[in-house]
Amino acid sequence: ETQELARNLRELADSMPQIVFTARGDGVMDYFNARWYEYTGSTASIENEDWSPYIHPDDLQHCVDGWVHAIEKPEAFEFQFRFLHKRSGIYRWQLTRAQPVFECNGKVRKWLMTCTDIHEQKMTIRTLTESQAILAKTEEKFRFLADSVPNLIWMANADGGITFFNQRWIDYTGYGLEESQSCPELIHDEEFDDMEDQWARSVQNKIPFDMEYRLRRHDGQYRWQLARALPFYGESGEIITWFGSCTDIHDQKLKTQELNRVKNALEMAQTATRVATWEVNAFTGLVTRTPILDKLYGMDGGAALLFQRQLNDLVHPEDREHVEEVMKGWLQVPDQGDFTQESLRIEYRVIWPDGSIHWLSMVASSVLDERGCVTHLQGATFDVTAIRKMHDAQQQLSIREEAARESSRLKSEFLAAMSHEIRTPINGVIGMTIFLLETQLSPEQFEYADAVRRSGNALLTVINDILDFSKIEAGQLDYETIPFSLKNILEDARLIAFPMVNAKGLDFDFQVDPEIPEIITGDPGRLRQIITNLVSNAIKFTERGFVKISAELKSSDDEADQTVILFKITDSGIGISRQSRQQLFQPFIQVDSSTTRRYGGTGLGLSI
Repeated sequence: ETQELARNLRELADSMPQIVFTARGDGVMDYFNARWYEYTGSTASIENEDWSPYIHPDDLQHCVDGWVHAIEKPEAFEFQFRFLHKRSGIYRWQLTRAQPVFECNGKVRKWLMTCTDIHEQKMTIRTLTESQAILAKTEEKFRFLADSVPNLIWMANADGGITFFNQRWIDYTGYGLEESQSCPELIHDEEFDDMEDQWARSVQNKIPFDMEYRLRRHDGQYRWQLARALPFYGESGEIITWFGSCTDIHDQKLKTQELNRVKNALEMAQTATRVATWEVNAFTGLVTRTPILDKLYGMDGGAALLFQRQLNDLVHPEDREHVEEVMKGWLQVPDQGDFTQESLRIEYRVIWPDGSIHWLSMVASSVLDERGCVTHLQGATFDVTAIRKMHDAQQQLSIREEAARESSRLKSEFLAAMSHEIRTPINGVIGMTIFLLETQLSPEQFEYADAVRRSGNALLTVINDILDFSKIEAGQLDYETIPFSLKNILEDARLIAFPMVNAKGLDFDFQVDPEIPEIITGDPGRLRQIITNLVSNAIKFTERGFVKISAELKSSDDEADQTVILFKITDSGIGISRQSRQQLFQPFIQVDSSTTRRYGGTGLGLSI
């Protein structure tokens, strides 16, 4: 955006009919617009440009003295001299105006100057002067000359009263001399009073008149004009008449207004997004910036001049040295080896006057001259405090999540490792209880011993589920890949479930798709565990009716040596509501807490 603004300003200067140039405070020229090179035909760089050869020898000393006086004073000035027009080879009169731009300490930071070609006006005045001496028809010839120029020409007497308008004025406004004098609405209301005041001051103080105002055209449209008038002095030094002109600058004015509108819109957008653009002079460290930059550094924005060292003083002490080193590196001649866009980025903290800390991100690029030297550093700075806080919070959350996962993993590894140590004594208790049941026991003793056996089996089931689940969490569950008969697996499940089925008087059956190969390869133990678990669940929650197992071939790929089998366990039990089904495979969860009290179980079977 800053480059676009600079380019628009240069285009505006280049579109002006005047020569526009600037100089440093010491008077050394540092910029000429395109009109200069077009007018002089010069091809020299700004460093080697010398304006003195283009000035008429008779006017050179006058120009030098005036320029030196202005620098020493310093004050605004203007003077006229003849300037060589390269293409025509003619010395043409120029009106030069210079305006100093001061720093806060009163020193001149920049001179802004223009050269306006007044050759036609000068020649017109000279012609009229000569005509008064040798011709009787001065007025007729002047009118002819005035009507031949493209500008609106007018004349006024020594007291400022308008005495003449050229034909172009009449054609433009649609009014002659008398109508124009009695028609104040020709000047736009917003500029009329100011125009009258400035014109009165010029006449009273005998100084050139220079103003921009809107002049109404014959079709009612107001167009911006640059009005200028110079006094013409007689031999005795008194003003005889005023010669003035109006130059149409409407299109240039609209461009300037649009440029200001875009600039204001850019500043509003940067304020809303908290993004500032800036440019640092590599030699002086002077920072040209948009207003939001001051706010990003916690400043009130009152300083007209700002230097990079002032911004560095606001950087957090822990980041300041790094920022200064990076800035210093950016302002040096870039090395082809490591000068990349990625290297022109940096994030750092700044401390506001209220003590709060804010994170800023800077993106920059160097501007080089024709010799490859860095003249400026251009870039953008934006606030990333919120992003940084979010990133830090995410890091802390990740650390806590990782700690929780590690704790869970260690717990699972411990239980998985303790599998054998826990199962062995339980199996010993169950085995010795079975032996005890085979001895001669009284009915009461047999009932107590059988209760121990049943409790031991229930405890072993719970322990097996917990240990299997821990192995899965720890990633230590191993799988076999061996040939086995699916029918045998289902028959084993039926035999295991038979005592429970028989006790409840349920119908129990299984069906195997004849298309399923007789021998398949996989882990028969884990498949048996899954089928048995599902069948046990079906029997547990079915009081009457049936439980059925079926195996159906879904697909078979001989080339890939892979078979997909769909197992179904169907029962006529209590069923599961639709809203509870999403909880089925969650560990330690049962869809209804009342089933735990009635049917028992850990809630791990389906999860495993």
